[in-house]
Amino acid sequence: GTVLVAGVFLTYVVTKALDRVFIYRVRKSMAQYSTILMSVYWPAGVCLACFCFLFVLKSGQALYRREPMSKVLSWFSPFSEEASRQGRVPQTWFILIGFLDQINATFSSPPSVFIPVVLQMPLNNTVVLWVAVISYFYLKTRFKAVHYAGI
Repeated sequence: GTVLVAGVFLTYVVTKALDRVFIYRVRKSMAQYSTILMSVYWPAGVCLACFCFLFVLKSGQALYRREPMSKVLSWFSPFSEEASRQGRVPQTWFILIGFLDQINATFSSPPSVFIPVVLQMPLNNTVVLWVAVISYFYLKTRFKAVHYAGI
């Protein structure tokens, strides 16, 4: 358990750092097209990367447990009962999250070309604080320590 948590945390930190350096370099080279990059190409690329990673992970689990591949593929369906521990997730939630994420990408992309990468991480991490404040008032929930860590 502890080794797995440490491995996941280390993997997250390394990939997040590589992600920031990569996107900073791409934004610098595509300064005039930063909004298009973050509004069109980046969301699709992140979705594809997450799908591929989860597909490999779930396929490995299925092979280890000797489960049929149809179960792995059904896990990706938003209509599947296995997609969440709570059961089927309403599609309107995904639409709202996607819309708000798109608004964020559109408005935060143009100034990011002029902000050094050293300052971009602290600015991006203030999102956790804003989410905690908004969720306290709007959702009437409180964050736990792992939420503040961004995990």
